[in-house]
Amino acid sequence: MIWASRAVLAVVFSIFPLIFALFLHFSMSLMGFPDNHVTDYDKAVVTSDYVLLGFSVLAALYLVYRAFRATELKDVFYMGVTLLLYVILFFCARYAIDLYLVDYLHLDFGQGG
Repeated sequence: MIWASRAVLAVVFSIFPLIFALFLHFSMSLMGFPDNHVTDYDKAVVTSDYVLLGFSVLAALYLVYRAFRATELKDVFYMGVTLLLYVILFFCARYAIDLYLVDYLHLDFGQGG
């Protein structure tokens, strides 16, 4: 019974990093236009997307590990704090990268004109 509850806990806490990793994978696979033109923005953002993708997978694996090691309620609280910090870091990193590439470097991301 304990293993079943820990498995549910592992799935619940690791679903968000895995969804974010899937989002990054799809965004990288849909990069470019139908005529195979890849914008400068897409070329610049791919490295940071790979880093965030790896970090998302590592966060999911860490949360699964912590779920099976949880013995008290405070361990579940720490997992929630870890997940919250991961989500904040993910969105701040995505926003900061976009802000840097578009507003500071003025890279064309295919917005037309």
